[in-house]
Amino acid sequence: MATTSKKLVKTKRVGKTLNKKKDKKNKGISKKEKKRENTITYVKVDEKLFKEVLEDNNFKEYLKEHVGPRSIEILNVIRRGLKTDEEIATEINEKINEVRRELNIMNGMNLLNYITKKSSSGWLTFKWYLDQKKLESFYNSINKSENNVLRTLPDNCNDFFICKNCYPKNKAIIPFDKAFDLSFKCPECGRSLDRIDKENLINFITQFEINNK
Repeated sequence: MATTSKKLVKTKRVGKTLNKKKDKKNKGISKKEKKRENTITYVKVDEKLFKEVLEDNNFKEYLKEHVGPRSIEILNVIRRGLKTDEEIATEINEKINEVRRELNIMNGMNLLNYITKKSSSGWLTFKWYLDQKKLESFYNSINKSENNVLRTLPDNCNDFFICKNCYPKNKAIIPFDKAFDLSFKCPECGRSLDRIDKENLINFITQFEINNK
């Protein structure tokens, strides 16, 4: 009986020691996360730049088409500071799955980033923030691409052709008449050319330039 009591006392002491170490570790992580969170929170978005970006029709249409219908509203919420996906969904009155889908797409475009926090129960919480430098770069890429493309495309043609195999090397955009003369075959690799209209062509080139920076 005495031996059993000693074992119980020893087990309690070991348990207390482990709990103290765990608490100390958790406090250390919390302080580290808090410090990082505060740093990000105080990186204010340039309101003048943000207003210019969000009022730009090319930018809005691009995001609506390639991200989703609530993308601009999501950016508006995040620009005010770190937000969880649940907080964003509540503010714009949207389903959490749709918000997460659009957040992940914009994260893939490098427009948004996030920090993670682990709760005492082990659950991860994602807090999202806007990367101002990349927002500006992304915005400039969209407008630069569209302006450059529009200057080089003939006004009287809406059907163009590209070779997706060779485009990364030659950046060739072939109007319908020339593609017809080529029997709709790529002059370099011989593969069939892909038809694309003017609007989708601009989006294709813009996305290509963003992804290959």
